[in-house]
Amino acid sequence: MRISSQQLLSASIRAIQDQSVDAMKWQEQISSGQRYNAASQGMVALARGVEIAFDQSKFKMLQANQDFVANRMAMADTQLASMLGSMNLIKEAALQARNGSYGSPAFSSLAQKARVEYEALRQQAAAANASDENILLSARTPARLSQPQVTITNGGTSAVTAATIASDAVFEVGREYSINFESSTEALLQIDGLGPDGTATSFFEGTVSGGVLRFPQQESQFFNLDVTLTGAPTEGTELVFLANPVDVEVDGVSKIFVPGDYEIAFTLAGGAISSATLSKDGVDLKTVTASGGAITTDSQVGLTTLDFGDDSVNDPPYFYDLQILVQGDVADMSSNDSASFVVSSAVKQIEIEPDVWVDEGISFRRALGDGTSSSKDVLAEALAIVEALESAASSGSLASNFGALMNAHDDATRQLENAQIRSGLLGAQIDAARSALETKSTELEAHRSRLLDTDIAEASAGLVRTQTLLEAARSIFARLESSNLFQRLM
Repeated sequence: MRISSQQLLSASIRAIQDQSVDAMKWQEQISSGQRYNAASQGMVALARGVEIAFDQSKFKMLQANQDFVANRMAMADTQLASMLGSMNLIKEAALQARNGSYGSPAFSSLAQKARVEYEALRQQAAAANASDENILLSARTPARLSQPQVTITNGGTSAVTAATIASDAVFEVGREYSINFESSTEALLQIDGLGPDGTATSFFEGTVSGGVLRFPQQESQFFNLDVTLTGAPTEGTELVFLANPVDVEVDGVSKIFVPGDYEIAFTLAGGAISSATLSKDGVDLKTVTASGGAITTDSQVGLTTLDFGDDSVNDPPYFYDLQILVQGDVADMSSNDSASFVVSSAVKQIEIEPDVWVDEGISFRRALGDGTSSSKDVLAEALAIVEALESAASSGSLASNFGALMNAHDDATRQLENAQIRSGLLGAQIDAARSALETKSTELEAHRSRLLDTDIAEASAGLVRTQTLLEAARSIFARLESSNLFQRLM
């Protein structure tokens, strides 16, 4: 087969072009550190790279969860250790009282020591971290009370003789509401002369049907705002009323140990709350009255406090220091109003490994007593020792059941120790999960690097090989270019 000079020339030009492209490819990989610069170059590898990036993002979230839980467990461990220290000091005072021959002065000194530790124990049980969250799970649950009892006045000329706001309406802000009817079926609402976007030219739009004026629910403004009309409104009819919302919440120092649905029913007299009854799951627990001093009002700040105190009827008690704060003017409330809240028995869980969930913290009720027959009320058992020592200071001798009280105190201490052990076990689980996740993250990053990152050794060798071939192609082209035959062809 005869090869012409033109074929040699074309082959050398193609070789120069091909090797130049390859050289640029290797140079791009080395300079960018990326194996591919277009999806078409490695569709499967790039798709897998997207999956790995998603997994890496999830691993970062899990690492943040691990740090969060580890911090919670460390704080809980510290707090439980402090509480155990107080329990042990109370026991030490009890042992001294039982093993010694003391008179009233000595019992009084031991009682004072035990009382100081008990008060410290109570404070430790309600301690909170810098984020104002209880280190040991709290039962604090906000409760919002509907306040629909407002006066409505008609403006303009219309056939509407009365208008009543539905009893399930809830107003988030205490402002003046004005409703103007565009027709018998349409109405526009403004709050303090402003609409939903905060301007005087915007309006909340409502509709009238079957004698009921309805407005769609507006978050942070009002909920379930329905008005029953007596008479058909005409254009230009105006309804004006002043919303007076009342917010109810469980005070942060309150501790509720038994989960369930709680409700507070109010009785009002003279524009104030005269009594309130607390119930759990439909069963009345306690009633407090203003005449008994358990309901107080600060008119300057508009705050009414309902002090239910301690539950001294049930054993173990359902709650300690339960105080309900009612913020706002209660003058227009009715005795049909009530506040309800739910106390959950479970601690929220958080994911620390793929599909592995653990408690966010240590349950306050489980550590200090959850109301079950197998659970000890830690504060009550500690208080029993303190009160027995105080009684001995008056009588000069210990009660006959003092040994039984000490045994119960020991059981309560072991309950706290078990909670501390649990915090330690969860902390160890977090450490193991963190180590496993770090290993998985390293392996995942290595896999991603093998798929998408430039292999510098391979790229360098490829660049050298390509440059060598390129120089060879250029040399061949130069020889052809200088030959007499090539000059003749030109």
